[in-house]
Amino acid sequence: MTHPSALLRGLLPPRPVLSHTALNLIVATYIMALLNFGFWTRLFSALPEAPLTAAIFGLAVWALTLLLLELLGPSRLQRPVAAVLIVIAASAQYYERAFGVLIDRELVRAIIETTAAESRHLMTPEMAGTVADRRVASRPCILAPGAACCRLAHAVALAAGGYAVGCAYGGGAVQPI
Repeated sequence: MTHPSALLRGLLPPRPVLSHTALNLIVATYIMALLNFGFWTRLFSALPEAPLTAAIFGLAVWALTLLLLELLGPSRLQRPVAAVLIVIAASAQYYERAFGVLIDRELVRAIIETTAAESRHLMTPEMAGTVADRRVASRPCILAPGAACCRLAHAVALAAGGYAVGCAYGGGAVQPI
């Protein structure tokens, strides 16, 4: 007897297949474009008369993010590394927006020295919801279902082990990837 999912396999569109490098390009772009709002505002405010210089510097930081993904995420480690980097970037973005702080070397040192009791006060339900929301690729799909940004959101969600919502590949429903 044939399993029901085998019968549906021929009717559904095939899952997208991305190369290792293409997925890292998408994840690096997602992190730099959507999870580094504080970086971009500070960069362009520091270099208001030289937007080309700021863009080149941003491109260099994007290339370093891509290099980090390539070095830390070979083959089977690619998805977990991408997920960890997205969660770290989403957490940093939350604290930058919620508290207006700049994540720098001193703040990272203070985070490492923080006790468990102190850190419990910073782990709020709002923070958890914001970080979890970064692993659900729903906004681009709601805004423009089936568009290129939807495919990008689906690829990022796939990389992070998240969910695709209302996507061309997701079939309009929440599907675990």
